[in-house]
Amino acid sequence: MDKFKEINFYDFSFKVFDYIDNKWALIVVGNEKNNNCMTASWLSLGILWNYPIVNVFIRPTRYTYTIFEKSNFFSVSFFDDNFKDKLEYCGMKSGRLENKFDKCKFNLNFYSVEDKLNFVKNIRIPFVEESKILFLCEKIYFQDLDNKNFLDSEIEKHYNNNDYHRMYVGRILKIFIRE
Repeated sequence: MDKFKEINFYDFSFKVFDYIDNKWALIVVGNEKNNNCMTASWLSLGILWNYPIVNVFIRPTRYTYTIFEKSNFFSVSFFDDNFKDKLEYCGMKSGRLENKFDKCKFNLNFYSVEDKLNFVKNIRIPFVEESKILFLCEKIYFQDLDNKNFLDSEIEKHYNNNDYHRMYVGRILKIFIRE
């Protein structure tokens, strides 16, 4: 983490809509033996239950979903523009078939924290060293999207075969930016 500077939540700012919609994010989850990364352009940031949070949305058919279900911690990263091709690759390819970290020459690393909810020590949160902005997160809630609750019928066009996302709420534990 010597290339990063920790930022207080209330001192942090960036062009949130530009980064999410145009630059995309990389979600990283798992442990040293079983991990994966997935590109995301559907996520949200804010405050919920007095925590700074990030909501990430993952379809049950994604390989990342199976790892996410077994993990309580994950990271969300944003990158410089020159990583767009790697993020596109990570969004199109499956970690079931190949190691996307190796293919994209991403350096996977782990940050150690203490799990304050379950009093477990030495939790290791995976992240990519090349990140420009890095959120280290703890999963605190999930809910499956239900199309009966779509008030805008246009939303349904994003789904085939009832492959509705699961929304995960992640409490942001730390924010780092590349120095």
